[in-house]
Amino acid sequence: MRHLLYTAAIAIFLVGTAVAANLNLYNGTWMNPAPAPQAITKLEIGVVDSKVHVHAFGQLRPKKDYDWGWKPASSYSDGHLATRYQTSSCVRDLTISLSGNKLVVKTHTHYTDSSGRPDRDDTDTLKRLLTPTTQQTPKPLDPAHPKPMDPINPKPASNTPTGKY
Repeated sequence: MRHLLYTAAIAIFLVGTAVAANLNLYNGTWMNPAPAPQAITKLEIGVVDSKVHVHAFGQLRPKKDYDWGWKPASSYSDGHLATRYQTSSCVRDLTISLSGNKLVVKTHTHYTDSSGRPDRDDTDTLKRLLTPTTQQTPKPLDPAHPKPMDPINPKPASNTPTGKY
Protein backbone atom coordinates (compact mmCIF):
# COMPACT_ATOMS: atom_id res chain seq x y z
CA MET A 1 0.00 0.00 0.00
CA ARG A 2 2.82 2.37 0.93
CA HIS A 3 4.56 1.56 -2.37
CA LEU A 4 1.38 2.48 -4.25
CA LEU A 5 1.16 5.84 -2.47
CA TYR A 6 4.81 6.65 -3.26
CA THR A 7 4.27 5.73 -6.90
CA ALA A 8 1.17 7.94 -7.11
CA ALA A 9 3.00 10.86 -5.48
CA ILE A 10 5.91 10.56 -7.92
CA ALA A 11 3.53 10.37 -10.89
CA ILE A 12 1.69 13.51 -9.76
CA PHE A 13 5.02 15.32 -9.31
CA LEU A 14 6.23 14.30 -12.78
CA VAL A 15 2.97 15.38 -14.45
CA GLY A 16 3.13 18.74 -12.65
CA THR A 17 6.74 19.21 -13.73
CA ALA A 18 5.86 18.37 -17.36
CA VAL A 19 2.97 20.86 -17.34
CA ALA A 20 5.25 23.54 -15.87
CA ALA A 21 7.88 22.83 -18.54
CA ASN A 22 5.25 23.14 -21.27
CA LEU A 23 4.00 26.43 -19.80
CA ASN A 24 7.47 27.91 -20.24
CA LEU A 25 7.04 27.52 -24.00
CA TYR A 26 4.44 30.32 -23.79
CA ASN A 27 6.78 32.71 -21.97
CA GLY A 28 7.61 35.84 -23.97
CA THR A 29 6.22 38.54 -26.21
CA TRP A 30 4.12 37.52 -29.20
CA MET A 31 3.23 39.87 -32.09
CA ASN A 32 0.55 39.70 -34.77
CA PRO A 33 2.37 40.31 -38.09
CA ALA A 34 -0.82 41.36 -39.93
CA PRO A 35 -3.50 42.50 -37.48
CA ALA A 36 -7.01 43.00 -38.82
CA PRO A 37 -9.39 45.54 -37.26
CA GLN A 38 -10.34 44.46 -33.72
CA ALA A 39 -7.51 41.91 -33.71
CA ILE A 40 -5.14 40.93 -30.93
CA THR A 41 -1.95 42.79 -31.86
CA LYS A 42 0.37 41.67 -29.07
CA LEU A 43 0.43 39.27 -26.12
CA GLU A 44 2.98 39.25 -23.35
CA ILE A 45 2.92 36.00 -21.41
CA GLY A 46 4.73 35.54 -18.14
CA VAL A 47 5.12 32.22 -16.32
CA VAL A 48 6.39 32.24 -12.73
CA ASP A 49 6.12 29.22 -10.45
CA SER A 50 3.56 27.54 -12.76
CA LYS A 51 1.34 30.63 -12.61
CA VAL A 52 0.58 32.24 -15.96
CA HIS A 53 -0.31 35.88 -16.56
CA VAL A 54 -1.30 37.38 -19.92
CA HIS A 55 -0.97 41.02 -21.01
CA ALA A 56 -3.09 41.61 -24.11
CA PHE A 57 -3.20 44.45 -26.60
CA GLY A 58 -5.97 44.85 -29.17
CA GLN A 59 -6.37 47.11 -32.17
CA LEU A 60 -9.11 49.72 -31.97
CA ARG A 61 -8.12 51.98 -34.82
CA PRO A 62 -5.41 51.57 -37.42
CA LYS A 63 -1.99 51.93 -35.80
CA LYS A 64 -3.55 52.36 -32.34
CA ASP A 65 -3.22 49.59 -29.74
CA TYR A 66 -5.47 49.35 -26.71
CA ASP A 67 -3.82 47.96 -23.58
CA TRP A 68 -6.16 45.37 -22.04
CA GLY A 69 -3.92 44.89 -19.01
CA TRP A 70 -2.55 41.84 -17.19
CA LYS A 71 -4.86 38.95 -16.27
CA PRO A 72 -4.17 35.55 -14.70
CA ALA A 73 -4.63 32.62 -17.07
CA SER A 74 -5.67 29.05 -16.41
CA SER A 75 -3.69 26.20 -17.92
CA TYR A 76 -5.29 22.94 -19.00
CA SER A 77 -3.99 19.39 -19.34
CA ASP A 78 -4.09 19.54 -23.16
CA GLY A 79 -1.64 22.49 -23.00
CA HIS A 80 -3.90 25.44 -23.82
CA LEU A 81 -4.38 28.58 -21.74
CA ALA A 82 -7.57 30.55 -21.09
CA THR A 83 -8.22 34.00 -19.67
CA ARG A 84 -11.05 36.55 -19.58
CA TYR A 85 -11.10 40.28 -20.16
CA GLN A 86 -14.20 42.21 -19.14
CA THR A 87 -15.10 45.83 -19.94
CA SER A 88 -18.28 47.83 -19.51
CA SER A 89 -19.40 46.86 -23.03
CA CYS A 90 -18.18 43.28 -23.53
CA VAL A 91 -16.59 40.13 -22.18
CA ARG A 92 -13.72 38.60 -24.17
CA ASP A 93 -12.70 34.99 -23.55
CA LEU A 94 -9.26 34.14 -24.94
CA THR A 95 -8.17 30.57 -25.65
CA ILE A 96 -4.43 30.45 -26.31
CA SER A 97 -2.54 27.50 -27.76
CA LEU A 98 0.74 26.73 -29.50
CA SER A 99 0.90 25.50 -33.06
CA GLY A 100 4.51 24.79 -33.94
CA ASN A 101 6.39 28.03 -33.32
CA LYS A 102 3.23 30.18 -33.53
CA LEU A 103 0.67 31.21 -30.94
CA VAL A 104 -3.00 30.82 -31.88
CA VAL A 105 -5.42 33.06 -29.99
CA LYS A 106 -9.15 32.40 -30.32
CA THR A 107 -11.26 35.24 -28.98
CA HIS A 108 -14.96 34.95 -28.22
CA THR A 109 -16.54 38.38 -27.66
CA HIS A 110 -19.92 38.68 -25.96
CA TYR A 111 -21.35 42.21 -25.96
CA THR A 112 -23.04 43.12 -22.68
CA ASP A 113 -24.14 46.64 -23.56
CA SER A 114 -27.51 47.47 -25.10
CA SER A 115 -26.10 47.83 -28.64
CA GLY A 116 -27.66 44.58 -29.85
CA ARG A 117 -24.40 43.49 -31.52
CA PRO A 118 -24.14 39.73 -32.03
CA ASP A 119 -21.34 37.73 -30.41
CA ARG A 120 -18.23 37.34 -32.54
CA ASP A 121 -15.41 34.82 -32.79
CA ASP A 122 -11.95 35.75 -34.06
CA THR A 123 -8.72 33.81 -34.49
CA ASP A 124 -5.31 35.49 -34.54
CA THR A 125 -1.92 33.90 -35.19
CA LEU A 126 1.05 35.53 -33.48
CA LYS A 127 4.80 35.10 -33.81
CA ARG A 128 7.29 35.27 -30.96
CA LEU A 129 9.02 38.64 -30.93
CA LEU A 130 12.29 37.28 -29.57
CA THR A 131 13.31 33.66 -29.59
CA PRO A 132 14.65 32.45 -26.26
CA THR A 133 18.33 31.76 -26.45
CA THR A 134 20.14 28.81 -24.98
CA GLN A 135 23.31 29.26 -22.97
CA GLN A 136 26.32 28.81 -25.22
CA THR A 137 29.66 27.50 -24.05
CA PRO A 138 32.31 30.21 -24.48
CA LYS A 139 35.16 29.45 -26.86
CA PRO A 140 38.45 28.68 -25.12
CA LEU A 141 41.04 31.45 -25.27
CA ASP A 142 43.99 31.01 -27.58
CA PRO A 143 47.13 31.82 -25.52
CA ALA A 144 49.02 32.69 -28.71
CA HIS A 145 46.47 35.41 -29.60
CA PRO A 146 45.06 36.91 -26.41
CA LYS A 147 42.16 39.29 -26.74
CA PRO A 148 43.12 42.83 -25.75
CA MET A 149 41.31 44.28 -22.76
CA ASP A 150 38.89 47.14 -23.25
CA PRO A 151 40.19 50.42 -21.89
CA ILE A 152 38.79 51.50 -18.56
CA ASN A 153 37.17 54.93 -18.75
CA PRO A 154 36.02 55.93 -15.29
CA LYS A 155 33.40 58.63 -15.06
CA PRO A 156 34.81 61.84 -13.59
CA ALA A 157 33.51 62.80 -10.16
CA SER A 158 30.83 65.46 -10.15
CA ASN A 159 29.33 67.67 -7.48
CA THR A 160 26.08 67.89 -9.47
CA PRO A 161 23.37 65.62 -8.04
CA THR A 162 21.95 63.14 -10.54
CA GLY A 163 18.71 62.47 -8.68
CA LYS A 164 19.53 58.77 -8.55
CA TYR A 165 20.19 57.53 -5.03
